[in-house]
Amino acid sequence: MSPRCSGYMAPEYAYHGIFSTKSDVFSYGVLVLEIVTGRRASEDLLSLVWRHWSLGSVLQLLDGYPAEEPDRLEMLRCIHIGLLCVQEDPQLRPRMASVLLMLRNRIVTMSPPTKPAFVVPTKKPMETAGKPSTSINKVSVSDLEAR
Repeated sequence: MSPRCSGYMAPEYAYHGIFSTKSDVFSYGVLVLEIVTGRRASEDLLSLVWRHWSLGSVLQLLDGYPAEEPDRLEMLRCIHIGLLCVQEDPQLRPRMASVLLMLRNRIVTMSPPTKPAFVVPTKKPMETAGKPSTSINKVSVSDLEAR
């Protein structure tokens, strides 16, 4: 199982086995994005949300939700907080105390999020000389079974 398929697993844990409170923040961010967008945590949830955020079209993720303008602004704020929680660099992720402050206080200024972990590129790499492109698997999981 790759870390992208696991949905809530922080990259530092998936790649290096390092677990910290920032790993919990990552998982919380995925959960927030999952709830607000109505989409399951899948391989491309973070990519989808990040792409819309980068293009300034994140409200399109909320199309179909019968919400008033204040509700949409609150949902947009939650997406912003979710993206802050899933940033690739654990040091850039907020502490949970800060997340609670951001959720409770609308006056708090939030920094712009950086690229989330596990963002899948939208364009395929070009193939060279007719050879198919390849990728490097940074994480693998082996199931060991007794004979």
